[in-house]
Amino acid sequence: MERIVLPPRTDYVDVGKATGLDPKKGITVAGQRRDFTGLRYDYITSTWSRSDSILVTNVATREGQRIVAPALLVTLAQVTNRLVPFEGVLNFRDLGGYESEDGRRTRWGRLFRSDAMHDLTEDDLVVFRGLGIAAVVDLRSVSEVERTGRGLLALEAQKFVNVPVLSNYEIHEPREIAFDEDYLSRRYLQYLDVGAPAFVRVIEEMTIADNYPLVFNCFLGKDRTGVLAALVLSCLGVERLTVVEDYALTDARVAFIVEKLRRDPVQSDTIDQTDPVLLAAREATMTSFLAEVDERFGGPVAWARRAGVSSDSIERLHDLLLDEG
Repeated sequence: MERIVLPPRTDYVDVGKATGLDPKKGITVAGQRRDFTGLRYDYITSTWSRSDSILVTNVATREGQRIVAPALLVTLAQVTNRLVPFEGVLNFRDLGGYESEDGRRTRWGRLFRSDAMHDLTEDDLVVFRGLGIAAVVDLRSVSEVERTGRGLLALEAQKFVNVPVLSNYEIHEPREIAFDEDYLSRRYLQYLDVGAPAFVRVIEEMTIADNYPLVFNCFLGKDRTGVLAALVLSCLGVERLTVVEDYALTDARVAFIVEKLRRDPVQSDTIDQTDPVLLAAREATMTSFLAEVDERFGGPVAWARRAGVSSDSIERLHDLLLDEG
């Protein structure tokens, strides 16, 4: 079957109503939906023939332009934007395709990062199952998970591990201070202090082959998730600029997440009172954080070793998450 490479900076893969597709072979025509960007697109949810492939017909760009093509097989490695276009979860991204210092790349369809997933819809769940996720690691506190519940995922068979980076008390930001632009980088350093056992635990979960594909999440998929992603990518030898750029991809998603939360009667008051500094995902924040990790600990890998991640575990991450080159 012919393959195509999607245009760079594509915001959504528009899985469309193709002709000649047989529903009996696992393709479900699901009509139209509108996500929180306001972009409307036709789509097909499917049981993928391979865990790294999807059938597509249309590709919708962020500007709303549409490219129409016959049904083609497109691998996730060719989806340059990384975003899995769920309706209810807005920051679910693949960490594949990043080049490491030895020339290998992180494997597509193996490790994902996300915001909280309790709002996955039934249509989303079909796509989620297609990813073949074996383990979900939730970095939120116990009270956060209890407050939102796990939604439809509570009935799924994936391994679920709740590994709180912060305690129920520590998740609350102080309200009486003015947040400067360096606040988050300082806050992330605190995560390394209070959350070290949690980060080590999650990295150990990532050394277990049966846990893949694996997704880890927090609430927005930005702070706790962003720090863990930076640590893991650094342990894999991904260059610093790429680590920073991966963190900053969330910045474009925050507005859509905030819009969704403002429609939630439980979250609306809290989100409206949240300082915009706390919602940003600026490259400068991760750059500053990692520079301080370099200064204090000798870098993210040195921090991980000091925190309790063994050399064997780091080597195991390489084996499981990098391609063969």
